[in-house]
Amino acid sequence: MDVSTSGHRTSETRASFWDFFDRTFTSIRLAIFLLFALAIASILGTVIPQEITFQQLRQAQETLYGRLALILDLHQVYRSWWFLLLLVLLCLNLGGCLRKRIPAILADWSGKRFKETFILTMEETRPVEAIKSLVSDAVSGVMHSPPRIEGTADEWRFDWTRHRIHLIGFPLIHLAIIIVLLGALVGLLFGFKGAIQIREGSTGSRYARIPSGQPAVLPFEIALDKFELSHYPSGEPKEYRSEVRLIQNGQEVYKGAIRVNHPLTYDGISLFQSDYKLVGVKGVALSLEGPDGSSHELVVAPGVETALPKGDVKIRLAALDPGSSLRGAWIDVTIEHGKDAPQTVRIFQKDAKPTRIGDYEVRFKSYQPLYASGLQIGYDPGAYIVWLGCIMLMAGFVVTLFTNYRRVRVQITRVGPHKTRVKVSGSSRRMRQEFRETLEKTTKGAIASA
Repeated sequence: MDVSTSGHRTSETRASFWDFFDRTFTSIRLAIFLLFALAIASILGTVIPQEITFQQLRQAQETLYGRLALILDLHQVYRSWWFLLLLVLLCLNLGGCLRKRIPAILADWSGKRFKETFILTMEETRPVEAIKSLVSDAVSGVMHSPPRIEGTADEWRFDWTRHRIHLIGFPLIHLAIIIVLLGALVGLLFGFKGAIQIREGSTGSRYARIPSGQPAVLPFEIALDKFELSHYPSGEPKEYRSEVRLIQNGQEVYKGAIRVNHPLTYDGISLFQSDYKLVGVKGVALSLEGPDGSSHELVVAPGVETALPKGDVKIRLAALDPGSSLRGAWIDVTIEHGKDAPQTVRIFQKDAKPTRIGDYEVRFKSYQPLYASGLQIGYDPGAYIVWLGCIMLMAGFVVTLFTNYRRVRVQITRVGPHKTRVKVSGSSRRMRQEFRETLEKTTKGAIASA
């Protein structure tokens, strides 16, 4: 007795759980509330600065509003616990609606369920055999398909179905949205963003997570072979690109260029060109004019003593400014002349008058900058899931918008010695009135033409 009572209580508990699930997660009100909440969250994520730095986080903790914003994760809305909860609830809501509609869809697909939207009834004095082929051929012309026929001597039934694939549209759209949301959840939970700066000619694999700033290591090294920067005539940056090689386990596994809006992706990890920074100079080109009028060009590398073509004068590049002053870029050059004490002179690139060093008049022509490329790192394991959901969503919209599920049933019944009843019933998801009028006109015209 106890066992049966316990089993009965368990079944009641399960039934009550599903009743609660059906009442709660198939509610249109819940769907509207969740969509409204997600819209507000998107507005907050747009208005409030996202992915702030660690220093900004520390400053935010000093105010009441800042502490409240940190508790609610308003600095990372799309990764906050409550935003993820909204996505999970929306998935459950869509799943509940889908579960509620599936039995009716399956019944419509199999033909067991026929929900009539209109019924036409006509009576004839001719026998069943005389009018059944006329009506069948006429309706087949409207439905563009042959009927499924069932009949006896006194009653015949003809069934037509058109665009049955339309029934897939509703579950496909709901399932696609669920898959998109699941892909977003996977990306939010297991994906990451980061930033790394690599000097030209060097390699690196350690990066800082965004927004926490915590250090992490990539599964491969990034070798920056070359950084190119081009400018507009006004001097503004036009394009910058990084020529990189990816090295894993000591072997080169990928080689390519990274440009703005043209990322490089390897093993699911994408590298985006974010910014750049001038970190030094590769060399400075100087123009020398000797006392006899001869001209020379000399390239001075930083930290390296370079002798002038004649004499015992040596120069070394001490400093460079790319152009923070009104006189443009300048260099500091340390001069060593025999046993004399070293002296430093500053040469501006825009100066019309040359600077005399020893027997030479020296002009600062140009410099070859050394850059560090700023790359943003992104890993989103849910991206392919989202793409799958988007494809399914587009397919669902195409099926829903460009097909129209229609059913027609014609029953021809002998109800007396000289009396036959013709009953035409049908359903259409769209243009119901036009469909009814067409069937009525076609059926009556077929009977009258006999």
